[in-house]
Amino acid sequence: MGDEKAININDEAAKILAQIITNEKALAILHAIEDKPKSITQISEELGFPISTVSYHIDRMLRVGLVEVAGKKYGKKLQEMRLYQASNRPLLIIPRRDAGRVIKKLPPSKSCM
Repeated sequence: MGDEKAININDEAAKILAQIITNEKALAILHAIEDKPKSITQISEELGFPISTVSYHIDRMLRVGLVEVAGKKYGKKLQEMRLYQASNRPLLIIPRRDAGRVIKKLPPSKSCM
């Protein structure tokens, strides 16, 4: 198996993924962290979105594998803040109940297109 994350089309993750890729704010957040990891506060300030909106979308993107924690930094009050970045791992959507069996049949790869 390669480095991809498989999502069974019948799973909740597939529904969340569909909602993310059709939401303009979610996509703006994802694009904001493509090149450089950022905290939720940094993303909020950059895009002009409320922190609660950014936090909500980041949480959902973490659940489906679109985003990953890239590290930590400390704020003004020495408060720990996570840094998020867009994942480089491909997502594989499988329209079958037995996604595991399909994954085992795939050749090992480092990239999918």
